[in-house]
Amino acid sequence: MFDLSSEFPQLKNQLYFDHSGATIPSKSLLDNWNKEVTESLYGNPHSANSPASAAATVRINEIRSRIKR
Repeated sequence: MFDLSSEFPQLKNQLYFDHSGATIPSKSLLDNWNKEVTESLYGNPHSANSPASAAATVRINEIRSRIKR
């Protein structure tokens, strides 16, 4: 079940009306992003000169496939 207070703790006692210009990221989104960038090394996806660049290309292709589905 979605819990607004745990997903958006920054909104406690706040009103926020600027979602068209700057949507607030949820806690789970930030937690997942933080885990990804602290456990993985990504390089320039336009270069094939390093494992980090290859990892970025693979990850981008995975995300594109998920979006297409």
